[in-house]
Amino acid sequence: MELVDITGDLPNLKCSRGLSTWRVMTKTGEFVDNPEELPDILKTQFKMSVFPPSPQEAERFNLDRCIRILPHQQDTGGFFVAVLRKLAHIPGEKEDDTVWGTPVNQAAGDKRPAGNAEDQPKAKKQKIYGYKEDPFFFMDEANPIWPQVKEFFGLADCFSSSQLLYRSEQEQSTLYYVAPVIRDITQRNDGRIRFINMGVKAFSRSPSPLVPSCDFRITMESMGTIVPFVKKRIVTVTSKDAIIITSEENPYTDKLSAGLQEQLKELSAGSSIFVFKPSAEDPTPACEIVFCGWRGKTSVRCFGSRFDRAHILSLLGEDLKEINKKVEEKKKEKARLKALEEEAEIAKDTTAEGDGEVKEEEVKEKMEEGEENKEVKKDGEEDVPVKE
Repeated sequence: MELVDITGDLPNLKCSRGLSTWRVMTKTGEFVDNPEELPDILKTQFKMSVFPPSPQEAERFNLDRCIRILPHQQDTGGFFVAVLRKLAHIPGEKEDDTVWGTPVNQAAGDKRPAGNAEDQPKAKKQKIYGYKEDPFFFMDEANPIWPQVKEFFGLADCFSSSQLLYRSEQEQSTLYYVAPVIRDITQRNDGRIRFINMGVKAFSRSPSPLVPSCDFRITMESMGTIVPFVKKRIVTVTSKDAIIITSEENPYTDKLSAGLQEQLKELSAGSSIFVFKPSAEDPTPACEIVFCGWRGKTSVRCFGSRFDRAHILSLLGEDLKEINKKVEEKKKEKARLKALEEEAEIAKDTTAEGDGEVKEEEVKEKMEEGEENKEVKKDGEEDVPVKE
């Protein structure tokens, strides 16, 4: 087989060439450049073909003839295209008596005799499988959810309530977003086409006593589609702010930059959107980063998954290996303090005269010592959720 270069046949296609070198990342965010660097526990989890070819193989493979279509190039999904031409038969492959792997010169003696109908196996009755899916309900302006969501997030007037849909009339716990054209196609084919899945998860029910005016929070999945319509609940962050928020579980606001603290003072509690934009004072990374979270009374929180956070921290130039190391240290510290607390409880139950009191005092001293060590830790060493 050989790869065929077809870029000349697609002159108007915005795309990128295939790569011959790349780096392999483990689930914990560590880069591995060759199979020899893999820990023994991971060697069975990686196929050797995930690693780049040798320089000699790369020259022979011509992987640059592949086409990579990135989502931002033409406002599409991501695609990988490789056109292959067959040059020769595989050694041992039948060349003359096969067509697409099916024998064509079958001898008559090899055929099974027809026999009587009663001798033939009975055909199995084909099972009919159907779909049992909840329908799609498009929201209208009379729905009591719509005013609270629109007002709380400041949705633009061009954003129609009917672009939000839900699957259950009773719960309405998750709201999905669809473009107007998808909504129209769905409504005009009601009863004719069964739609199994559609839309982007946009808002999720998350009631809080701190936010009586809106029971919904915005989701990480919708950052690329909903944010252009949102006029409220957006704050700008520095790269350092983004690192703190995405690497710690609930960092206090006094850890954040003065500019962000001022913005948060003007923002009520609830679902919020954090945006980093590169500038002359803060140029790295040279791309916009958007993530959603929560503005609490005295702290903030990122609602991205551990994969979202790991991706953001990689863009921000953070060493995920060091972050995961801090996670492990934090977990060990929590386990140690928990063991000391259990030991203290056992000490309280000791009935031996005087022995229980002495033991309990010793445990208290150990716990106090652990708390002191915890207090002197530097900012950023606590509650890193990337690996958990």
